[in-house]
Amino acid sequence: MTMVMDKTIPFSQAKALPKLVEDYINNDSKLESSVSVFPDINYFDELINNKNFPSNNRQVLVDVLKRQYKGMEDAPDVSVLLHENTFTITTGHQLNIFTGPAYFIYKIISAIKLASQLSEKYTDNHFIPVYWMATEDHDIEEIRKVNIFNKELEWDKEWEGAVGEAESNSLEYNIGELQGILKNEEYGIEMVRLFRDGYEKHKNLAQATRYIVQQIFADYNLIIVDANEKVLKELFAPVIEDELFNSKSYHLISDHILTWGSNYKAQVNPREINLFYMNNKSRDRIVRTEDERWEILDKEKDFVEKGLRKEISQHPERFSPNVVLRPLYQEMILPNLAYVGGAGELSYWLQLKPVFDNYKVQFPMLVLRDSYLWVDSLSETKLDQLGVDVEDIFENENEVVSKIVAAQSKVDLKLDEQKEKIAILFDSISTKFNIKSEGLLKGIDAEKHKAIKGIDNIENKIIRDAKKNNEVAINKLDSVKKKLLPNNKLQERVYSCVPQMASYGTSFLERLYDLADPLQPGIKIVREQELENENN
Repeated sequence: MTMVMDKTIPFSQAKALPKLVEDYINNDSKLESSVSVFPDINYFDELINNKNFPSNNRQVLVDVLKRQYKGMEDAPDVSVLLHENTFTITTGHQLNIFTGPAYFIYKIISAIKLASQLSEKYTDNHFIPVYWMATEDHDIEEIRKVNIFNKELEWDKEWEGAVGEAESNSLEYNIGELQGILKNEEYGIEMVRLFRDGYEKHKNLAQATRYIVQQIFADYNLIIVDANEKVLKELFAPVIEDELFNSKSYHLISDHILTWGSNYKAQVNPREINLFYMNNKSRDRIVRTEDERWEILDKEKDFVEKGLRKEISQHPERFSPNVVLRPLYQEMILPNLAYVGGAGELSYWLQLKPVFDNYKVQFPMLVLRDSYLWVDSLSETKLDQLGVDVEDIFENENEVVSKIVAAQSKVDLKLDEQKEKIAILFDSISTKFNIKSEGLLKGIDAEKHKAIKGIDNIENKIIRDAKKNNEVAINKLDSVKKKLLPNNKLQERVYSCVPQMASYGTSFLERLYDLADPLQPGIKIVREQELENENN
């Protein structure tokens, strides 16, 4: 595929990032104690040289992966992970049905692209992209819905335990819905077959998701990990024990958050015990009581110290890390150098470095995933007719209206020149009379701002009047914004990209890969017209 350079919309223009993440990607020194290195490809030298990943852990990991991939056609070669010069670049996500919101696909593409970029730069090493399946999550409400062609599919499934163990064959009705939606798309039949084979031929959601993601990214050397395994939890058992008896992560993270002061807000608040107990298709919180017992909330079960230590020794797989400890678990069982995630994920990862330091586990580079804006042909045509650019949809509405009117009637609605002249006029008063009195200077400045405010009010009235006189154009803009910024949210958080895969097949993923550059943050524009031209 020929790469076409597109404009990238800065996150600052889209106002899409919390201050914490924006400061992080700008290498703000206030965050030095929260990171190992800032996001820069040249800093991987340090991570590679300092990575200490035991050969035993590699062997355990590879054995697990071989078993998980057993019987799957075109399975990746996981044995490459045995080599001490092989490292992983990881992203993780929930097991959303039908791949969920578009950013699920975007995260994986970002990890794949970063691994490729590293392979080109550090040729003595191998870098493998990894998708970490969040099979132990238990909130099925977060994964049961998906928006495809603006139609919501909802999985009617009740489940209390780890979602990876939920039977996926009950998605048969939703597959029928999907078939009706995609029946006229060029690759619609293939997409429906993919999901049918995934959900109906595998016993649970974890196995189904592995199959579906593996098929979608079959050409990209992706390895998929399900960490809900006893032998992997055995590697994590010392942390499990320390957490249950000493509440180590709670104190470390709480103290670290305090060092941020009023600069940032915590994304997640640690609990005194950041583990769940999984058994009999349930996943429940563990709470330490005042009488030195460990209670499984919502279940008539508890442990005394001796019994709990025995349970950890015999059944470490029954202990599941929450959002606070899952990153540490990941880095203990993978030879990982970077984690690729969204803004929310990076926000909570930035709270965790003291926990990694405590257990002498290298903290990975945090990389903000790529974001994309899918611009359909009709929307692009409408924007061209209005005389505005794609990035203008993120601007203040009055700014965009002014641009539309200026393009169509050659009249500038903005009164910036007049406001500047007023400011000059008032400033000249103090200069002319060489005024030194602080009180008088403040009075002149107050009158200046009052006059400029008056011009602002006139400008707003002019724009409101222009909206009435250009109602057709404004409605056209609104219809575009509803597609590109549904409910004033980034498109990727609302819509699935199954429609694009059903319409353009592998060309769509190739286009995402071409544009991907996770170490250069911003919203990449993906234009339907380009894919249509290539397919023609």
